[in-house]
Amino acid sequence: MEKNNEKICAIICEYNPMHTGHMYLIEKAKELTNSKYVLGLMSGNFSQRSEPCILDKYTRGEIAIKNGLDLVVNLPTAFCTNNAEVFALASIKILNSLNINYLCFGMETVNEKALYSLAKFLTKEPSSFKKELKKKLKSGLSYNYAIIETIKDNLNYFEKELQKDIIQILTLPNNVLGLEYVKALIKTKSKIKPIIVKRVNNYNNNEQIENFVSASFLRENICINKLENVSDFLPENSIKYLENFTLNNKLFNGLILYKIKTLKNKELKKIYSVNEGLENKLINESKTSFSFDEFYKKLQTKRYKENKIRSILLNALLDIDKKTIKKMYTIKTNIIAKILAINTKNKGILSKINTKNLIVRKNDVHKIKNKFNKKLMIIENNANVIYNLISNAKLIDDDYYNKMRNINI
Repeated sequence: MEKNNEKICAIICEYNPMHTGHMYLIEKAKELTNSKYVLGLMSGNFSQRSEPCILDKYTRGEIAIKNGLDLVVNLPTAFCTNNAEVFALASIKILNSLNINYLCFGMETVNEKALYSLAKFLTKEPSSFKKELKKKLKSGLSYNYAIIETIKDNLNYFEKELQKDIIQILTLPNNVLGLEYVKALIKTKSKIKPIIVKRVNNYNNNEQIENFVSASFLRENICINKLENVSDFLPENSIKYLENFTLNNKLFNGLILYKIKTLKNKELKKIYSVNEGLENKLINESKTSFSFDEFYKKLQTKRYKENKIRSILLNALLDIDKKTIKKMYTIKTNIIAKILAINTKNKGILSKINTKNLIVRKNDVHKIKNKFNKKLMIIENNANVIYNLISNAKLIDDDYYNKMRNINI
């Protein structure tokens, strides 16, 4: 079948690190969409798990180009380290502005009818559902658990044959992200067509299935210098970068505790996800804690699980505030994003997408003109500074001056 030169498929990714499962998805994206170009919208130096990534964003972008992508664009750190809804909505808004044709993503449960049924329901929740959800939130459940339990109590809203898959979509991690992508596509009235690929393995399963293992299993081995255990599941051209990778998690945690100890109540209150007087608990517990581990344990409650606490603490460290996230919800397309890497043989992709909101070259600095995008750049700079301190990366603190990687494939 002849390729359609006008079509571009996007993949929203972290590549933390890139592995055989990611390469499989890129191949499936090309096969299923018949697109000439595949664009990656990739997280920065910190992941959605609110942890430092394996390798800096430019190096991960370079590896992605060497293994099938044509262009890698940076999803701003303010959005890639927070909850699935923020991550997905910001991603879709950026992709909408680029005029992408397809979005390809993996899910454990591939039932498009159940996915759209649930997504449409959650974008227009009935008033009775909202009341029940509020009750569960008041009982101390986290938002995610409250949604799951409320849906379980209201399965009668959905066709009987869809109910089992709807529960799976709500509870399995990559299903949840796929659900948020579709919700964001609906909310923004996007023209992007979603393409769903069945996942062979989930993100935290340590078992080998065919030629795939989980990213968490790979990270564990890389961080303890056991690269030989996982090299078969990594792109061969990425090994040299990973062999030299160092990460000081103890220093990272220490920087977080220092930041909390030095922030004032009114400053913490502005940080995204710091609600319900949590700023007081953060300050009080930090004063009586002499290690990060001690501090971290004190913060965990039924309402605030480990992932949520991690996200809040990273938001505080990088100064990701409520005002910035709130603005993302209301803005339509004007989110500035920077190109991290490009395949120089396929630079034609730049003529096929709308580059109005992309930082392509140095003289594009004029695009960063409103307070919102200036704040996104400040957060990006903060992320570079912290990442340099805790790793052996050598990024320029001011991210604007880091050159995109031109890779000749």
